[in-house]
Amino acid sequence: MQVKPLRRILSVITAAALAAACLTGCSGQDEPAPPQEDAVTEADLTAVREELIRTSETEGLGDITAMELYENGVRTASSEYIQAKDNKKLYYSGDIKRVVNYPDGYILDIPKDWVPDYSMSTVRVRYTTDQVTLIATNEDQIYTLYDSAEAYIESVFQYITADTYMRVNRVEKLSEETLQLADGYKAYVLKMHLLNCEETVKSYYTYVVYYNGLNRCVQLMFKAVDDRDFSSVYNSFRPISAKGIALDTITYPCEDNASWNDKTREYYHSLKDSDKISWGIFADNIDTDPLKSKIPGMEEKIDYKFPIVTSYTEMDWNFPLKDARELTEDGRILHFTYHFSRWTDAVGMGKEAPILNIYRGKKDNDLRRMAKQIAQYGEPILFRLNNEMNSDWTCWSAVNAMLDPEIFTETWIRMHDIFEEEGANANCIWVWNPQGDTSAPQANWNEVRTYMPGPEYVDMIGVTYYNFGDENQWDSFEALYTRIDDYYGKYFRDWPWMIGEFGCSDTQTPSRKPQWITDMFTSLAAGKYPNIKAAVWFSRNDYDADGNVTHLLLLDESEETLTAFREGLAKTQ
Repeated sequence: MQVKPLRRILSVITAAALAAACLTGCSGQDEPAPPQEDAVTEADLTAVREELIRTSETEGLGDITAMELYENGVRTASSEYIQAKDNKKLYYSGDIKRVVNYPDGYILDIPKDWVPDYSMSTVRVRYTTDQVTLIATNEDQIYTLYDSAEAYIESVFQYITADTYMRVNRVEKLSEETLQLADGYKAYVLKMHLLNCEETVKSYYTYVVYYNGLNRCVQLMFKAVDDRDFSSVYNSFRPISAKGIALDTITYPCEDNASWNDKTREYYHSLKDSDKISWGIFADNIDTDPLKSKIPGMEEKIDYKFPIVTSYTEMDWNFPLKDARELTEDGRILHFTYHFSRWTDAVGMGKEAPILNIYRGKKDNDLRRMAKQIAQYGEPILFRLNNEMNSDWTCWSAVNAMLDPEIFTETWIRMHDIFEEEGANANCIWVWNPQGDTSAPQANWNEVRTYMPGPEYVDMIGVTYYNFGDENQWDSFEALYTRIDDYYGKYFRDWPWMIGEFGCSDTQTPSRKPQWITDMFTSLAAGKYPNIKAAVWFSRNDYDADGNVTHLLLLDESEETLTAFREGLAKTQ
Protein backbone atom coordinates (compact mmCIF):
# COMPACT_ATOMS: atom_id res chain seq x y z
CA MET A 1 0.00 0.00 0.00
CA GLN A 2 1.30 3.47 -0.79
CA VAL A 3 0.70 6.56 1.29
CA LYS A 4 31.21 -1.90 -0.05
CA PRO A 5 33.24 -1.74 2.55
CA LEU A 6 31.75 -4.12 5.11
CA ARG A 7 29.18 -6.33 3.53
CA ARG A 8 27.87 -9.79 4.18
CA ILE A 9 28.80 -12.09 1.35
CA LEU A 10 26.39 -14.57 -0.15
CA SER A 11 27.69 -17.79 1.31
CA VAL A 12 26.30 -20.17 -1.26
CA ILE A 13 27.15 -19.61 -4.93
CA THR A 14 25.46 -21.96 -7.32
CA ALA A 15 27.80 -24.40 -8.94
CA ALA A 16 25.95 -23.96 -12.20
CA ALA A 17 26.68 -20.27 -12.59
CA LEU A 18 30.23 -20.60 -11.31
CA ALA A 19 31.17 -23.53 -13.49
CA ALA A 20 29.75 -21.85 -16.56
CA ALA A 21 31.72 -18.72 -15.77
CA CYS A 22 34.93 -20.73 -15.58
CA LEU A 23 34.47 -21.82 -19.17
CA THR A 24 34.85 -18.23 -20.36
CA GLY A 25 37.58 -17.34 -17.87
CA CYS A 26 35.53 -14.59 -16.21
CA SER A 27 33.78 -16.09 -13.21
CA GLY A 28 34.10 -12.89 -11.18
CA GLN A 29 34.34 -14.93 -7.96
CA ASP A 30 37.12 -14.93 -5.38
CA GLU A 31 37.10 -18.68 -4.88
CA PRO A 32 37.27 -21.52 -7.39
CA ALA A 33 34.25 -23.63 -8.11
CA PRO A 34 33.83 -26.59 -5.76
CA PRO A 35 34.59 -29.97 -7.32
CA GLN A 36 31.49 -31.48 -8.83
CA GLU A 37 32.74 -34.98 -9.57
CA ASP A 38 35.86 -36.81 -8.46
CA ALA A 39 38.84 -35.89 -10.68
CA VAL A 40 36.60 -34.19 -13.25
CA THR A 41 38.48 -31.63 -15.33
CA GLU A 42 37.29 -28.74 -17.45
CA ALA A 43 38.11 -30.85 -20.50
CA ASP A 44 35.81 -33.58 -19.18
CA LEU A 45 32.98 -31.11 -18.62
CA THR A 46 33.22 -29.65 -22.12
CA ALA A 47 34.15 -32.82 -24.04
CA VAL A 48 32.08 -33.74 -27.07
CA ARG A 49 30.05 -36.75 -25.93
CA GLU A 50 28.69 -38.65 -28.90
CA GLU A 51 26.11 -40.39 -26.72
CA LEU A 52 24.46 -37.04 -25.99
CA ILE A 53 24.37 -35.64 -29.52
CA ARG A 54 20.98 -35.61 -31.16
CA THR A 55 20.90 -34.70 -34.83
CA SER A 56 17.48 -33.12 -34.36
CA GLU A 57 19.15 -30.64 -31.98
CA THR A 58 22.29 -29.91 -34.00
CA GLU A 59 20.83 -29.29 -37.44
CA GLY A 60 22.59 -26.38 -39.17
CA LEU A 61 25.30 -26.01 -36.51
CA GLY A 62 28.32 -27.47 -38.26
CA ASP A 63 31.14 -29.12 -36.33
CA ILE A 64 30.51 -29.50 -32.59
CA THR A 65 33.68 -28.36 -30.78
CA ALA A 66 32.46 -28.58 -27.17
CA MET A 67 29.45 -29.61 -25.13
CA GLU A 68 28.03 -29.00 -21.68
CA LEU A 69 25.33 -30.88 -19.84
CA TYR A 70 23.60 -29.36 -16.82
CA GLU A 71 21.72 -31.66 -14.46
CA ASN A 72 19.70 -29.91 -11.77
CA GLY A 73 21.69 -26.73 -12.22
CA VAL A 74 25.16 -28.29 -12.08
CA ARG A 75 27.50 -29.12 -14.97
CA THR A 76 28.31 -32.79 -15.25
CA ALA A 77 30.73 -34.89 -17.31
CA SER A 78 28.16 -37.65 -17.62
CA SER A 79 27.27 -39.08 -21.00
CA GLU A 80 23.84 -40.13 -19.76
CA TYR A 81 20.74 -38.02 -20.21
CA ILE A 82 18.18 -38.63 -17.45
CA GLN A 83 14.86 -37.26 -18.63
CA ALA A 84 13.33 -36.78 -15.18
CA LYS A 85 15.97 -34.23 -14.18
CA ASP A 86 16.34 -30.54 -14.96
CA ASN A 87 18.51 -30.83 -18.06
CA LYS A 88 20.03 -28.12 -20.19
CA LYS A 89 22.39 -29.08 -22.99
CA LEU A 90 24.81 -26.67 -24.66
CA TYR A 91 26.45 -27.35 -28.04
CA TYR A 92 29.39 -25.18 -29.13
CA SER A 93 30.13 -24.58 -32.79
CA GLY A 94 32.24 -21.65 -33.96
CA ASP A 95 30.95 -18.52 -32.25
CA ILE A 96 27.59 -20.09 -31.43
CA LYS A 97 26.37 -21.78 -28.29
CA ARG A 98 23.16 -23.68 -28.89
CA VAL A 99 21.03 -23.99 -25.79
CA VAL A 100 18.61 -26.90 -25.49
CA ASN A 101 16.34 -26.10 -22.56
CA TYR A 102 14.37 -29.28 -21.97
CA PRO A 103 12.08 -28.24 -19.06
CA ASP A 104 11.00 -25.04 -20.84
CA GLY A 105 10.82 -26.78 -24.21
CA TYR A 106 12.88 -24.76 -26.69
CA ILE A 107 16.21 -24.41 -28.53
CA LEU A 108 18.01 -21.08 -28.88
CA ASP A 109 21.36 -20.06 -30.39
CA ILE A 110 23.33 -17.47 -28.41
CA PRO A 111 26.92 -16.17 -28.63
CA LYS A 112 29.36 -18.55 -26.99
CA ASP A 113 30.61 -15.99 -24.43
CA TRP A 114 27.20 -15.48 -22.80
CA VAL A 115 27.49 -17.00 -19.33
CA PRO A 116 24.48 -19.04 -18.17
CA ASP A 117 22.84 -18.82 -14.77
CA TYR A 118 20.46 -21.71 -14.07
CA SER A 119 20.16 -21.12 -10.32
CA MET A 120 16.50 -20.09 -10.49
CA SER A 121 15.31 -22.28 -13.33
CA THR A 122 11.75 -22.69 -12.05
CA VAL A 123 11.34 -19.00 -12.82
CA ARG A 124 13.91 -17.94 -15.41
CA VAL A 125 17.24 -18.63 -17.07
CA ARG A 126 19.75 -15.87 -17.49
CA TYR A 127 22.76 -15.31 -19.76
CA THR A 128 25.17 -12.41 -19.26
CA THR A 129 28.29 -10.58 -20.31
CA ASP A 130 29.48 -7.14 -19.26
CA GLN A 131 27.54 -5.66 -22.15
CA VAL A 132 24.50 -7.92 -22.55
CA THR A 133 21.89 -9.67 -20.41
CA LEU A 134 19.30 -12.11 -21.70
CA ILE A 135 16.50 -13.28 -19.42
CA ALA A 136 14.28 -16.06 -20.76
CA THR A 137 11.06 -17.21 -19.11
CA ASN A 138 8.39 -19.77 -19.85
CA GLU A 139 5.00 -18.06 -19.69
CA ASP A 140 2.66 -20.90 -20.68
CA GLN A 141 0.37 -20.00 -17.75
CA ILE A 142 -0.87 -16.88 -19.54
CA TYR A 143 -3.48 -18.94 -21.37
CA THR A 144 -5.31 -19.56 -18.09
CA LEU A 145 -4.99 -15.92 -17.00
CA TYR A 146 -5.76 -14.02 -20.21
CA ASP A 147 -8.21 -14.45 -23.07
CA SER A 148 -5.31 -14.77 -25.49
CA ALA A 149 -1.57 -14.23 -25.87
CA GLU A 150 -2.36 -10.96 -27.65
CA ALA A 151 -4.36 -9.84 -24.61
CA TYR A 152 -1.40 -10.70 -22.37
CA ILE A 153 0.96 -8.67 -24.58
CA GLU A 154 -1.40 -5.70 -24.63
CA SER A 155 -1.79 -5.78 -20.86
CA VAL A 156 1.86 -6.27 -19.91
CA PHE A 157 3.34 -3.70 -22.29
CA GLN A 158 0.63 -1.07 -21.90
CA TYR A 159 2.42 1.18 -19.41
CA ILE A 160 5.94 1.36 -20.81
CA THR A 161 4.66 2.04 -24.33
CA ALA A 162 2.24 4.78 -23.29
CA ASP A 163 3.05 8.15 -24.91
CA THR A 164 3.00 9.95 -21.56
CA TYR A 165 5.30 7.37 -20.01
CA MET A 166 7.85 7.60 -22.80
CA ARG A 167 7.81 11.40 -22.80
CA VAL A 168 8.16 12.08 -19.06
CA ASN A 169 10.61 9.22 -18.44
CA ARG A 170 12.77 9.90 -21.51
CA VAL A 171 12.16 6.53 -23.14
CA GLU A 172 11.94 5.98 -26.88
CA LYS A 173 10.37 3.18 -28.87
CA LEU A 174 12.77 2.06 -31.58
CA SER A 175 10.61 -0.52 -33.35
CA GLU A 176 7.63 -2.82 -32.92
CA GLU A 177 6.49 -5.72 -35.08
CA THR A 178 4.82 -9.12 -35.03
CA LEU A 179 6.57 -11.90 -36.97
CA GLN A 180 4.94 -14.95 -38.49
CA LEU A 181 7.02 -18.04 -37.69
CA ALA A 182 6.84 -21.72 -38.58
CA ASP A 183 4.48 -24.23 -36.94
CA GLY A 184 1.82 -21.62 -36.19
CA TYR A 185 4.04 -19.51 -33.94
CA LYS A 186 4.19 -15.73 -33.86
CA ALA A 187 6.75 -13.46 -32.25
CA TYR A 188 5.96 -10.01 -30.89
CA VAL A 189 9.19 -7.96 -30.99
CA LEU A 190 9.57 -4.58 -29.28
CA LYS A 191 12.73 -2.50 -29.05
CA MET A 192 13.03 0.41 -26.61
CA HIS A 193 15.76 2.70 -25.28
CA LEU A 194 16.04 4.24 -21.83
CA LEU A 195 17.68 7.58 -22.62
CA ASN A 196 20.19 9.62 -20.60
CA CYS A 197 21.98 6.65 -19.07
CA GLU A 198 25.72 6.28 -18.69
CA GLU A 199 27.52 4.32 -21.42
CA THR A 200 28.04 1.27 -19.22
CA VAL A 201 24.33 0.94 -18.37
CA LYS A 202 22.36 -1.69 -20.28
CA SER A 203 19.73 0.76 -21.47
CA TYR A 204 18.70 -0.76 -24.82
CA TYR A 205 15.86 -3.27 -24.44
CA THR A 206 14.57 -5.88 -26.89
CA TYR A 207 11.51 -7.88 -25.86
CA VAL A 208 10.36 -10.97 -27.72
CA VAL A 209 7.21 -12.95 -26.93
CA TYR A 210 6.78 -16.27 -28.80
CA TYR A 211 3.30 -17.76 -28.78
CA ASN A 212 1.19 -20.21 -30.73
CA GLY A 213 -2.24 -19.21 -29.49
CA LEU A 214 -2.79 -22.63 -27.94
CA ASN A 215 -0.58 -23.56 -25.03
CA ARG A 216 2.93 -22.20 -25.47
CA CYS A 217 4.50 -18.84 -24.65
CA VAL A 218 8.18 -18.04 -24.11
CA GLN A 219 9.40 -14.52 -23.36
CA LEU A 220 12.88 -13.07 -23.87
CA MET A 221 14.23 -9.76 -22.62
CA PHE A 222 17.58 -8.58 -23.97
CA LYS A 223 19.42 -5.67 -22.34
CA ALA A 224 22.53 -4.14 -23.91
CA VAL A 225 24.80 -1.12 -23.55
CA ASP A 226 24.24 -0.23 -27.21
CA ASP A 227 21.70 -0.64 -30.00
CA ARG A 228 22.80 -4.05 -31.20
CA ASP A 229 20.78 -6.44 -33.30
CA PHE A 230 19.63 -9.64 -31.58
CA SER A 231 17.60 -10.96 -34.50
CA SER A 232 20.01 -13.83 -35.15
CA VAL A 233 19.34 -15.00 -31.58
CA TYR A 234 15.58 -14.65 -31.43
CA ASN A 235 15.13 -15.94 -35.00
CA SER A 236 16.89 -19.15 -33.94
CA PHE A 237 14.13 -20.00 -31.47
CA ARG A 238 12.65 -23.44 -32.02
CA PRO A 239 10.07 -25.12 -29.76
CA ILE A 240 10.60 -28.72 -28.67
CA SER A 241 8.69 -31.07 -26.41
CA ALA A 242 9.18 -30.13 -22.76
CA LYS A 243 10.88 -32.84 -20.68
CA GLY A 244 11.89 -33.04 -17.05
CA ILE A 245 11.20 -30.55 -14.27
CA ALA A 246 12.97 -27.24 -13.68
CA LEU A 247 14.84 -27.00 -10.38
CA ASP A 248 16.23 -24.11 -8.31
CA THR A 249 19.67 -24.29 -6.73
CA ILE A 250 19.78 -20.76 -5.33
CA THR A 251 19.73 -20.32 -1.55
CA TYR A 252 19.20 -17.30 0.71
CA PRO A 253 21.33 -17.53 3.86
CA CYS A 254 20.41 -15.27 6.74
CA GLU A 255 23.32 -13.59 8.52
CA ASP A 256 23.85 -10.60 10.77
CA ASN A 257 24.81 -7.35 9.08
CA ALA A 258 28.45 -6.69 9.87
CA SER A 259 27.81 -2.93 9.71
CA TRP A 260 25.31 -2.83 12.59
CA ASN A 261 26.24 -1.11 15.80
CA ASP A 262 25.65 -2.93 19.08
CA LYS A 263 22.26 -1.29 19.68
CA THR A 264 20.90 -2.29 16.28
CA ARG A 265 22.22 -5.83 16.55
CA GLU A 266 20.69 -6.19 20.01
CA TYR A 267 17.31 -4.96 18.80
CA TYR A 268 17.39 -7.24 15.74
CA HIS A 269 18.02 -10.29 17.89
CA SER A 270 15.36 -9.22 20.38
CA LEU A 271 12.96 -9.71 17.45
CA LYS A 272 14.55 -12.71 15.79
CA ASP A 273 14.98 -14.72 18.97
CA SER A 274 11.61 -13.91 20.50
CA ASP A 275 8.66 -16.30 20.58
CA LYS A 276 6.25 -13.34 20.75
CA ILE A 277 5.19 -10.83 18.12
CA SER A 278 6.19 -7.19 18.46
CA TRP A 279 3.18 -5.18 17.29
CA GLY A 280 3.26 -1.97 15.33
CA ILE A 281 0.73 0.59 14.17
CA PHE A 282 0.34 3.05 11.33
CA ALA A 283 -2.16 5.81 12.10
CA ASP A 284 -0.47 8.64 10.20
CA ASN A 285 3.04 9.81 9.37
CA ILE A 286 5.03 10.85 12.41
CA ASP A 287 5.37 14.47 11.28
CA THR A 288 1.60 14.80 11.86
CA ASP A 289 2.03 13.87 15.54
CA PRO A 290 -0.08 10.69 15.71
CA LEU A 291 1.62 10.07 19.07
CA LYS A 292 -0.28 13.05 20.48
CA SER A 293 -3.75 11.59 20.14
CA LYS A 294 -4.49 8.82 17.64
CA ILE A 295 -2.11 6.17 18.91
CA PRO A 296 -2.37 6.87 22.67
CA GLY A 297 -6.15 6.77 22.40
CA MET A 298 -6.05 3.28 20.93
CA GLU A 299 -3.36 2.12 23.35
CA GLU A 300 -5.38 3.16 26.36
CA LYS A 301 -8.32 1.07 25.17
CA ILE A 302 -6.30 -2.03 24.33
CA ASP A 303 -3.94 -1.73 27.32
CA TYR A 304 -0.85 -2.07 25.10
CA LYS A 305 1.87 0.30 23.98
CA PHE A 306 2.87 -0.31 20.38
CA PRO A 307 6.67 -0.70 20.33
CA ILE A 308 6.79 -0.12 16.54
CA VAL A 309 5.39 2.94 14.77
CA THR A 310 5.28 3.17 10.98
CA SER A 311 5.80 6.31 8.92
CA TYR A 312 5.94 6.75 5.14
CA THR A 313 8.05 9.16 3.09
CA GLU A 314 7.63 9.75 -0.64
CA MET A 315 10.94 11.02 -2.08
CA ASP A 316 11.21 13.95 0.31
CA TRP A 317 14.96 13.15 0.48
CA ASN A 318 14.97 14.15 4.14
CA PHE A 319 14.73 11.87 7.13
CA PRO A 320 12.23 13.11 9.80
CA LEU A 321 15.00 13.45 12.36
CA LYS A 322 13.20 15.58 14.97
CA ASP A 323 10.05 13.45 14.97
CA ALA A 324 12.06 10.22 15.01
CA ARG A 325 13.93 11.39 18.10
CA GLU A 326 10.66 12.15 19.86
CA LEU A 327 9.50 8.66 18.99
CA THR A 328 12.72 7.18 20.39
CA GLU A 329 12.34 9.19 23.59
CA ASP A 330 8.91 7.62 23.92
CA GLY A 331 10.55 4.19 23.85
CA ARG A 332 9.50 3.14 20.36
CA ILE A 333 11.16 1.87 17.17
CA LEU A 334 10.58 3.60 13.85
CA HIS A 335 9.44 1.47 10.93
CA PHE A 336 10.48 3.85 8.15
CA THR A 337 8.94 3.07 4.75
CA TYR A 338 10.53 4.92 1.87
CA HIS A 339 9.06 5.07 -1.64
CA PHE A 340 10.58 6.15 -4.92
CA SER A 341 7.42 8.09 -5.67
CA ARG A 342 5.62 11.38 -5.16
CA TRP A 343 1.99 12.06 -4.22
CA THR A 344 0.88 13.63 -7.48
CA ASP A 345 -1.33 12.63 -10.37
CA ALA A 346 1.68 12.94 -12.69
CA VAL A 347 3.28 9.87 -11.08
CA GLY A 348 1.97 6.37 -11.51
CA MET A 349 1.32 3.55 -13.88
CA GLY A 350 1.99 4.66 -17.44
CA LYS A 351 3.18 8.04 -16.15
CA GLU A 352 6.33 9.16 -14.36
CA ALA A 353 8.43 6.37 -12.80
CA PRO A 354 10.87 8.17 -10.44
CA ILE A 355 12.83 4.94 -9.91
CA LEU A 356 14.33 5.38 -13.39
CA ASN A 357 16.22 8.50 -12.29
CA ILE A 358 17.64 6.63 -9.32
CA TYR A 359 18.68 3.89 -11.77
CA ARG A 360 20.37 6.52 -13.94
CA GLY A 361 22.29 7.77 -10.90
CA LYS A 362 20.68 11.21 -11.00
CA LYS A 363 19.64 11.22 -7.32
CA ASP A 364 22.76 9.97 -5.56
CA ASN A 365 23.32 13.27 -3.75
CA ASP A 366 19.77 13.20 -2.39
CA LEU A 367 20.17 9.61 -1.21
CA ARG A 368 23.43 10.58 0.42
CA ARG A 369 21.80 13.45 2.32
CA MET A 370 19.19 11.12 3.76
CA ALA A 371 21.87 8.56 4.65
CA LYS A 372 23.80 11.16 6.60
CA GLN A 373 20.68 12.14 8.54
CA ILE A 374 19.94 8.52 9.44
CA ALA A 375 23.54 8.04 10.55
CA GLN A 376 23.12 11.16 12.70
CA TYR A 377 19.94 9.70 14.21
CA GLY A 378 21.95 6.79 15.56
CA GLU A 379 19.02 4.59 16.61
CA PRO A 380 17.77 1.27 15.16
CA ILE A 381 15.37 1.64 12.26
CA LEU A 382 13.28 -0.95 10.45
CA PHE A 383 13.96 0.40 6.96
CA ARG A 384 11.46 -0.77 4.34
CA LEU A 385 12.19 0.31 0.78
CA ASN A 386 9.60 0.27 -2.03
CA ASN A 387 7.26 -2.39 -0.67
CA GLU A 388 4.81 -4.30 -2.90
CA MET A 389 7.20 -3.98 -5.81
CA ASN A 390 5.93 -7.18 -7.49
CA SER A 391 2.63 -5.52 -8.35
CA ASP A 392 0.83 -3.59 -11.05
CA TRP A 393 -0.11 -0.66 -8.79
CA THR A 394 3.22 0.67 -7.44
CA CYS A 395 5.06 3.06 -9.74
CA TRP A 396 8.43 1.43 -8.87
CA SER A 397 7.25 -2.01 -10.02
CA ALA A 398 8.82 -3.62 -13.08
CA VAL A 399 5.52 -3.28 -14.93
CA ASN A 400 6.16 0.47 -14.75
CA ALA A 401 9.96 0.25 -15.09
CA MET A 402 10.80 -1.32 -18.45
CA LEU A 403 9.45 -4.74 -17.38
CA ASP A 404 12.80 -5.21 -15.67
CA PRO A 405 12.89 -6.31 -11.99
CA GLU A 406 16.65 -5.72 -12.05
CA ILE A 407 15.96 -1.97 -12.09
CA PHE A 408 14.42 -2.51 -8.66
CA THR A 409 17.31 -4.65 -7.37
CA GLU A 410 20.01 -2.38 -8.76
CA THR A 411 18.47 0.77 -7.26
CA TRP A 412 18.10 -1.05 -3.93
CA ILE A 413 21.79 -1.99 -4.03
CA ARG A 414 22.73 1.54 -5.10
CA MET A 415 20.92 3.01 -2.09
CA HIS A 416 22.33 0.33 0.24
CA ASP A 417 25.89 1.13 -0.91
CA ILE A 418 25.41 4.86 -0.34
CA PHE A 419 24.02 4.14 3.14
CA GLU A 420 27.06 1.98 3.80
CA GLU A 421 29.46 4.72 2.76
CA GLU A 422 27.72 7.26 5.01
CA GLY A 423 27.42 4.98 8.07
CA ALA A 424 23.61 4.73 7.97
CA ASN A 425 23.65 0.93 7.78
CA ALA A 426 24.86 0.88 11.37
CA ASN A 427 21.23 1.70 12.27
CA CYS A 428 19.21 0.20 9.41
CA ILE A 429 17.53 -3.19 9.41
CA TRP A 430 16.60 -3.50 5.73
CA VAL A 431 13.16 -5.06 5.23
CA TRP A 432 12.41 -6.57 1.80
CA ASN A 433 8.63 -6.62 1.50
CA PRO A 434 6.85 -7.93 -1.62
CA GLN A 435 3.08 -8.22 -1.73
CA GLY A 436 1.43 -11.57 -1.16
CA ASP A 437 2.79 -14.85 -2.43
CA THR A 438 2.07 -14.19 -6.10
CA SER A 439 2.85 -11.23 -8.29
CA ALA A 440 0.65 -9.03 -10.43
CA PRO A 441 0.80 -9.73 -13.27
CA GLN A 442 1.29 -13.43 -12.60
CA ALA A 443 4.24 -14.02 -14.90
CA ASN A 444 7.55 -15.76 -14.33
CA TRP A 445 9.55 -12.69 -15.38
CA ASN A 446 7.73 -10.86 -12.56
CA GLU A 447 7.94 -13.62 -9.91
CA VAL A 448 8.51 -12.49 -6.32
CA ARG A 449 12.16 -13.56 -6.06
CA THR A 450 13.20 -11.72 -9.24
CA TYR A 451 13.02 -8.63 -7.00
CA MET A 452 15.40 -10.04 -4.37
CA PRO A 453 18.57 -7.89 -4.37
CA GLY A 454 20.50 -10.61 -2.54
CA PRO A 455 20.69 -11.68 1.11
CA GLU A 456 23.76 -9.52 1.66
CA TYR A 457 21.50 -6.48 1.14
CA VAL A 458 18.49 -7.65 3.17
CA ASP A 459 18.03 -8.22 6.91
CA MET A 460 14.36 -9.16 7.34
CA ILE A 461 11.66 -10.57 5.11
CA GLY A 462 8.54 -8.47 4.91
CA VAL A 463 5.19 -10.07 4.09
CA THR A 464 1.86 -8.41 3.35
CA TYR A 465 -1.69 -9.62 2.83
CA TYR A 466 -4.90 -7.67 3.46
CA ASN A 467 -8.41 -9.00 3.81
CA PHE A 468 -10.35 -6.52 1.68
CA GLY A 469 -13.59 -8.30 2.39
CA ASP A 470 -16.93 -7.72 0.74
CA GLU A 471 -20.07 -9.72 0.04
CA ASN A 472 -18.22 -11.80 -2.56
CA GLN A 473 -14.83 -12.39 -0.93
CA TRP A 474 -13.77 -13.06 2.63
CA ASP A 475 -10.36 -14.42 3.61
CA SER A 476 -9.39 -15.34 7.13
CA PHE A 477 -5.98 -14.39 8.50
CA GLU A 478 -5.09 -18.08 8.49
CA ALA A 479 -6.10 -18.55 4.86
CA LEU A 480 -3.94 -15.61 3.78
CA TYR A 481 -0.88 -16.22 5.93
CA THR A 482 -0.77 -19.96 5.40
CA ARG A 483 -0.23 -19.12 1.75
CA ILE A 484 2.50 -16.69 2.80
CA ASP A 485 4.09 -19.31 5.05
CA ASP A 486 3.98 -22.00 2.37
CA TYR A 487 5.68 -19.80 -0.23
CA TYR A 488 8.25 -17.85 1.80
CA GLY A 489 9.03 -20.83 4.00
CA LYS A 490 10.52 -22.67 1.04
CA TYR A 491 13.21 -20.03 0.66
CA PHE A 492 13.42 -17.92 3.83
CA ARG A 493 12.66 -20.25 6.74
CA ASP A 494 15.79 -19.15 8.64
CA TRP A 495 14.84 -15.48 8.43
CA PRO A 496 12.79 -13.31 10.80
CA TRP A 497 9.64 -12.07 9.07
CA MET A 498 7.69 -8.89 9.55
CA ILE A 499 4.15 -8.19 8.40
CA GLY A 500 5.03 -4.77 7.02
CA GLU A 501 1.40 -3.73 6.93
CA PHE A 502 -1.94 -5.46 7.00
CA GLY A 503 -5.53 -5.10 8.09
CA CYS A 504 -9.11 -6.21 7.63
CA SER A 505 -11.98 -4.38 5.99
CA ASP A 506 -15.63 -5.40 5.90
CA THR A 507 -18.64 -3.88 4.19
CA GLN A 508 -21.15 -6.13 5.94
CA THR A 509 -23.42 -5.10 8.81
CA PRO A 510 -22.85 -6.29 11.45
CA SER A 511 -19.15 -6.33 10.74
CA ARG A 512 -17.20 -9.57 10.70
CA LYS A 513 -14.00 -7.70 11.50
CA PRO A 514 -13.93 -8.33 15.28
CA GLN A 515 -14.23 -12.07 14.72
CA TRP A 516 -11.48 -11.89 12.06
CA ILE A 517 -9.18 -10.29 14.65
CA THR A 518 -10.08 -12.91 17.25
CA ASP A 519 -9.38 -15.73 14.80
CA MET A 520 -6.08 -14.08 13.86
CA PHE A 521 -4.86 -14.14 17.45
CA THR A 522 -6.03 -17.74 17.83
CA SER A 523 -3.85 -18.75 14.88
CA LEU A 524 -0.88 -16.81 16.21
CA ALA A 525 -1.29 -18.18 19.73
CA ALA A 526 -1.21 -21.70 18.26
CA GLY A 527 2.28 -20.96 16.92
CA LYS A 528 1.35 -21.56 13.29
CA TYR A 529 3.64 -18.83 11.95
CA PRO A 530 6.82 -18.87 14.05
CA ASN A 531 8.78 -16.76 11.55
CA ILE A 532 6.53 -13.73 12.09
CA LYS A 533 8.34 -11.60 14.66
CA ALA A 534 6.66 -8.22 14.07
CA ALA A 535 3.35 -7.08 12.58
CA VAL A 536 2.03 -3.62 11.75
CA TRP A 537 -1.70 -2.88 11.56
CA PHE A 538 -2.45 -0.29 8.87
CA SER A 539 -5.01 1.81 10.73
CA ARG A 540 -6.06 4.27 8.08
CA ASN A 541 -8.89 3.93 5.58
CA ASP A 542 -8.47 3.78 1.82
CA TYR A 543 -10.32 6.26 -0.35
CA ASP A 544 -11.11 6.52 -4.04
CA ALA A 545 -10.49 9.59 -6.22
CA ASP A 546 -13.82 11.08 -5.15
CA GLY A 547 -13.09 10.79 -1.45
CA ASN A 548 -15.27 7.76 -0.81
CA VAL A 549 -14.04 5.10 1.61
CA THR A 550 -13.11 1.92 -0.26
CA HIS A 551 -11.59 -0.08 2.63
CA LEU A 552 -12.46 0.35 6.30
CA LEU A 553 -9.11 -0.47 7.87
CA LEU A 554 -9.12 1.50 11.13
CA LEU A 555 -8.21 -0.64 14.11
CA ASP A 556 -10.41 1.59 16.26
CA GLU A 557 -13.30 1.35 13.82
CA SER A 558 -15.49 0.23 16.72
CA GLU A 559 -15.35 -0.73 20.36
CA GLU A 560 -15.77 -4.34 19.21
CA THR A 561 -12.62 -4.28 17.07
CA LEU A 562 -10.57 -2.79 19.91
CA THR A 563 -11.98 -5.33 22.38
CA ALA A 564 -11.07 -8.19 20.06
CA PHE A 565 -7.54 -6.83 19.69
CA ARG A 566 -7.12 -6.29 23.44
CA GLU A 567 -8.30 -9.81 24.24
CA GLY A 568 -6.09 -11.28 21.53
CA LEU A 569 -3.04 -9.48 22.87
CA ALA A 570 -3.74 -10.92 26.31
CA LYS A 571 -3.49 -14.41 24.82
CA THR A 572 -0.22 -13.84 22.97
CA GLN A 573 1.94 -11.39 24.95
